Amino acid sequence: MNSWTVHNDENAAPSAANIRNGAKGVARKFGTDLANGTAVPAAVSHAPALTARARSALGPRSTDSDALVSRFEGLLGGQVAPAVPILDIDAADRDQPNNVVEYIKDIYEHLRQFEVKYQPSANYMASQTDITDRMRAILVDWLIDVHLKFKLRHETLFLTINILDRFVEKTKVARNKLQLVGVTSMLVAAKYEEIFPPEIKDFEFICDRAYTREMILDMEVQICNKLNFNFTVATPHTFLKRYCKAVAPEGNDTVFLTVCYLLELTACQYASLRHRPSMLAATAVHLACKMSGLPSWTPTLQHHTGYSESAMRECAMEMNDYHRKALQAAAQGGTSLRAASRKYSAARFKAVSTLPALDLLQ
Repeated sequence: MNSWTVHNDENAAPSAANIRNGAKGVARKFGTDLANGTAVPAAVSHAPALTARARSALGPRSTDSDALVSRFEGLLGGQVAPAVPILDIDAADRDQPNNVVEYIKDIYEHLRQFEVKYQPSANYMASQTDITDRMRAILVDWLIDVHLKFKLRHETLFLTINILDRFVEKTKVARNKLQLVGVTSMLVAAKYEEIFPPEIKDFEFICDRAYTREMILDMEVQICNKLNFNFTVATPHTFLKRYCKAVAPEGNDTVFLTVCYLLELTACQYASLRHRPSMLAATAVHLACKMSGLPSWTPTLQHHTGYSESAMRECAMEMNDYHRKALQAAAQGGTSLRAASRKYSAARFKAVSTLPALDLLQ
């Protein structure tokens, strides 16, 4: 039998010397791990705690090895901070049938599997000969302004960008037709998402009549046929409301608006296409919480997003850098790619674009 044996029977406690020698032996064996704060091996971590009678037999502790014994007992004896519970963010909605709480888990698991199906390639610009990622950035920035002017839903903007990228991925687009593709993508998205979408004449006007009604209708036919009428897709906005609810089930406007700002700012960046929509949404929530002074990544958030804080680090660094550059451009009076920054600097959006960038991710 090993020199250190744990007795669960209070009436059969070993002698003080045996307990102390056995516990010290284990402490010496795993002393390095304990001192460095790392977990002990599974075979040890699942051992039962020393009984109260056995601990009393050890007598007073004073040496360094006794300190290790004490810490080892703490690891084995349940002296660990209680786990933070995962909040039931749907508790208040269970009596509302339209929230389909009983299916919500399955719905989001499906969306996580489905999101890559209609995600544009992260290198589709390599096949284009007349347009560049910079031109795409300028177009998306302009579409953010158009979206605001038409007072469309958030969902419409993100679906517009998805349609634009997927169409350009499949079709060579001439430079003078890129804006036409953009406004027609918004027309299609608005028909899908809005109750009262803008009329074609509104898109003619917003383009300063550079394109006629017939040109817009012809491009609409091309887009629908090229994409096989597949417009039910998972965008970052598909996930953001659920993730924001995991921050505050009762709602938090500042966090929600900050997330929307960061996602719209990131949408201009071609490089962001290599991140999954759910990753972008989770990272935006992560940064928004930090910028708002809230706990940035709770067990509830990790449970509902499926992402750890370390998994989001690269995406968070990029998104935080986009925000930092937007602040610098605003301070210097720059005008390029400023649509999201200008939009969310307004009081009705709680001026979230003016929140300072984070340094703690560096």
